[in-house]
Amino acid sequence: YPLVELATALLFVLAYIHFGLTLIFFLYVLAFSGLIILFVYDALYQIVPDVVSVPTFFAALSATISSGVSIESIGLGIMVGGGFFLLQFALSKGGWIGGGDIRLGLIAGALVGWPLVLLFLFVSYVLGSIITLTVMGLQRNIQLKSYIPFGPYLILGMFISLFWGHEILAWYISLL
Repeated sequence: YPLVELATALLFVLAYIHFGLTLIFFLYVLAFSGLIILFVYDALYQIVPDVVSVPTFFAALSATISSGVSIESIGLGIMVGGGFFLLQFALSKGGWIGGGDIRLGLIAGALVGWPLVLLFLFVSYVLGSIITLTVMGLQRNIQLKSYIPFGPYLILGMFISLFWGHEILAWYISLL
């Protein structure tokens, strides 16, 4: 629990640095609070409860709209974020991912919009792969068929994309 408290404090400080002490700051803090709960809950119980994810979606949507991101960007972000996971869920009949990942994709789309939702997906999968493969290499009790909650990686990808996404994209484009 001390790590959760520390992470929460750091996220609130980052929000203050990025948004100042404004209404937007408070809306993001509401969304971040929900995401922290979802991070811990999915990591511990492999569940993304609707009672937390639905209000978090609306808090993220309100924060992003209030910060001046266009409705088109948000709408496309929601369609890509949620649609990507919905397609995986449908193709695998729920074998690859759970329904909570669809809701987290919707939240990510609302939180970061287009085109940062693409960075969110990339960062989430890269983090998930690196951390999971590292843990598999260090611990013998995790197998390829073990269930690994993906929600924490999705949430980390959201925060990275929100706070540093534009800089990461600018850096990547400068390489081309």
